[in-house]
Amino acid sequence: MACDVCGDMEDGYVVLIEGARMNTCQECASLGRIISTPVRYSPAARVKTTKQELEMVENFGEEIQKGMKRTGLPVAVLAERINEKVSFLERVVNQKTLPGEHLARKLEHELGIKLLVPASSGEEKKPSGGGGKEMTLGDVLELQKKKKGDK
Repeated sequence: MACDVCGDMEDGYVVLIEGARMNTCQECASLGRIISTPVRYSPAARVKTTKQELEMVENFGEEIQKGMKRTGLPVAVLAERINEKVSFLERVVNQKTLPGEHLARKLEHELGIKLLVPASSGEEKKPSGGGGKEMTLGDVLELQKKKKGDK
């Protein structure tokens, strides 16, 4: 990190200088009040964290609608409470748009529902009749061709 005062690439002190928070080196840190000092990590002190993969429940639109009905919140009020546009929230409720993790968390909190589940929970549906292998994009195209040919 570069020092905001002299430009040196050194330590990461955060210092209050004349009311402004600045990142400084050790030498320039004496120019103001030190808010925080650089944190030194030893390789042995590092803790590995694994972020669990999450997926959206299949019927997320219905879950949102049930939560809205239970809480008595119309879409406009819900959108205002979670700071989202009404039109975007309507698209999510109608399952035309998949909400991101941040929006899903806000909806879960506001409506008291569960939208995100662990990906390894077994709730995801595997394609049937594939002999246990994953369906590829080519398989999907073949199915679409077959459906068009049947009509």
